Formats: sequence, C-alpha cells, structure tokens
Amino acid sequence: MMRPIAFVLALAIAAALAASCLFVVDQHDSAVLFSMGTIEHGVDAPGLHFKWPTPFENVLYVDMRPRIEDSAGSVRFSTAGTPGVMLAWSLRWRVRDPVRFVRRFGAVDRRADAWLQSAVHTALAAQVRSLNVAQLVGAPGDKAAQAAGEALVASVAASGIEPLNLQITRVSYAPDVAQSVYAQMGARQRTAAVTLRAQAQAEADTIRAEADKQRADILAAAYQKSQSIMGDGDAKAAQAYAASFGQDPKFAAFFRSLQAYRASFSKRSDVMVFDTSSEFFRYMRGAASAPARGKH
Repeated sequence: MMRPIAFVLALAIAAALAASCLFVVDQHDSAVLFSMGTIEHGVDAPGLHFKWPTPFENVLYVDMRPRIEDSAGSVRFSTAGTPGVMLAWSLRWRVRDPVRFVRRFGAVDRRADAWLQSAVHTALAAQVRSLNVAQLVGAPGDKAAQAAGEALVASVAASGIEPLNLQITRVSYAPDVAQSVYAQMGARQRTAAVTLRAQAQAEADTIRAEADKQRADILAAAYQKSQSIMGDGDAKAAQAYAASFGQDPKFAAFFRSLQAYRASFSKRSDVMVFDTSSEFFRYMRGAASAPARGKH
C-alpha cells in the first residue's frame, strides 16, 4: 500500500519540478531570468522555454508594449519673460532593453514612472526657457517638445527605455503670476484702444474738414451762380424799366417817388421830419398838385 502512495508522491514532485522548469513568454512580453538576485539574461522570443527550477532560477516578465506617462498635473517651468508657467505633458514610451530596465527599476514599474517624471521635466526645462507663452502654444512649442524628446532618448537609453513621442498638452500661468500677467494684458489692450480711438478721431476730423471744404465750395459756387443770375435779372429789369420809362418820363418820376416812399416808410417805427410842401411829397398832396399826365 505504501508503494503506490510513494509513487504518486514522487510523480507529483516530478511534475512540480518539471512545471517550475518551464515558462511561457507572451508575444507582448519579454522575460528576464535571474538567479539569487543576479540577472542572467533576457528572453524575447514568444513561446515555451526552459529554466532551472525555482529557487535556483526565477523569471520576471516585462511588458514591451508602448505606454503613456502623463505629467502629475501641471508642472511649473521658467520661460522667457515669465518665470511662472504651468505645463502639462504626455510621453509615449516603451521598454527597449528589458534586462537594463529590470536592472535599473526591478519589478516595480512605479519607480520607472517617477524617474521618467523627473527626466522629462529636466529635458523640457532646457528647451522652453528661451520661449514665451505665445510660442509655447504654437509651432515653436511643438518643436521644443520634439527637441526635448530627442534629448530624452539619449538620457534614458542606459535604463532600457525608448521615448516614442513627447507632447505639451497644456499651457497656463501659475496662480501667483496670473493676476499680474492679466493686468499687463489689460493695460496693453487699453493702450491699444486709446490709440485706435485717437486714430479714428483723426480720420473723422479729416473727413469732416474735407466735407466742410466741399460744402463751402458748393455754397460759394451756388452764391456766385445766384449773383450772376440776379445780375442778369437786374440788368434785364433795368432794360425793361428804361424802355418803359423812356416812353413816359412823368410816369418814371412817379414810379421812382413810390419806390422812395416804400424805402423810407418800410417800418412802422421809422420817423422822418419833412416839410410837407417839399418836392418829396408832391405826389402825396393829391391829384390836384400832381402834374397832369400828357396825352398819347
């Protein structure tokens, strides 16, 4: 009875030893073999592989797929003219050398994340210090992120990491400098508004002066034309009067006296002192005193 039990126990131990000698590498992973804390080599080929049984040889799997590392919120940077700019970034990276990666960070990926946060900050700080905020949100900012990513490749190569793409995802002012920056922006806008109003007023004055000049020219031309027409009319009237007065000199004298009366007594307040027997009033003393009209 003891022999079958011992056989089954031995078979189980053998199966366990055989299982501990086998390991499977997924197509997205790499395996790193280490013994007694010393890394031996890595296995990249997917499939079934053999090793010494545990604890003589152990295996650690490393995910080789690309990963995303985002900044821990917005990070403060110093840029041209503004010492308090907050930037957020996103890094796409992967493990290129699993042996170097495990040797640097062990089996804890959080160590790699924290280390990358510091490395990216150093690389970006060197690129954005010569740019202003307006440049950071445009093409110069994209070029600065690209240059920082290229510098990051060389700085992290010894750690088995390969940066794939680094981008600046957010640009803002630090709270302690935002108010002063906004105040400066407001002052510049007010200055620009004053300048625009002054230019508009100058243009309005120019247009108004030109309109007044045109108005004066039009009025002068109209007055000149009216005077010319009036002169022509007066000349024609004078010719008509001369023609008619020439036919009857007494009527002409009577008509001129009536015009003199009209000019002298045009207002009720006009007061004139004359001798009623003067020649000026001879047509107002009655028909008897007026000279008889000649017969025609």
